[in-house]
Amino acid sequence: MNITHDQSLIGYDSRELIKRGYGCMAIDVLRLEFLYTPDEAQRTEKMSPQQRNHIMKSVMDTIAARFPCYQYNVPRDMKYHSQDWALFFWCREAAGENDTAGDGRDYSYFTLTLNQQYSAEMRQKVCNQVLSLLNSKFAALSNLYLAIQYEAILDHKKIADDAARLAPVLNGKKCVYHGMEGSLILTKTGLFFKKKYAKRFGYALTPSDVLQIEWEMETAA
Repeated sequence: MNITHDQSLIGYDSRELIKRGYGCMAIDVLRLEFLYTPDEAQRTEKMSPQQRNHIMKSVMDTIAARFPCYQYNVPRDMKYHSQDWALFFWCREAAGENDTAGDGRDYSYFTLTLNQQYSAEMRQKVCNQVLSLLNSKFAALSNLYLAIQYEAILDHKKIADDAARLAPVLNGKKCVYHGMEGSLILTKTGLFFKKKYAKRFGYALTPSDVLQIEWEMETAA
C-alpha cells in the first residue's frame, strides 16, 4: 500500500490564517485507487478491469464492514446531516463486462469523504482507524494507492470579530492591496480599500482581507 498526503487545495491565505490560530487543517477525503507500479507499467500483460475491480471492491468491503459508509452500506432512511455515518462513498460508473460486481460501480477508483459533521479531531481518529485496518489487511498490496486530502477549517467568527476590532485602528492608513497602493477607509458598511488617486471607494474588504493587511503592515514596519 502506498500513502500520500495532499494539501494542495489549501491556499496561501488559509495557511496563514491557520498559522496564526484562526483554524486548522482537517482530513477531508480519502482517495483510493488501483495503480500499476512503475515495473508493472512496463509489462505487456496486465490485470483485466474485472480483476482490478474485484481487488478494490474487497478493499471497500473491508472498510464498510468496520465503518458506516453513506451511499454504500447504510439504511436509505439514514439522515445525511447526522453523525450516524463515518464515510461518504463515491465511485465512477461501470458498464458491460467491467461491471463485475453487478452493481454498476467501478471500484478501481473511489473516494471516502469524512463526515462533515465531525470535528477535525474525530476525522483524524477515523482516518487513523482506516489506515490501521488497511495496513493490517492490505499492506502488501503494492497496487493500492491512498491519498489523504486535507481542507482548511477556519474559525470565521474569530476572524470576523478580530477584523471588526482592527477596522477603526486601520482607518485612514496607507497600504498595498493586491499590488495596488492606496488607503483604508472605514464606512458604516465596513472597511474599504481606496486605490491611490481613485475618486470612489474601490474594494470592500472581507474580514480575512483586513487581517492579512494588518499582518503585512506589521511586517513592513
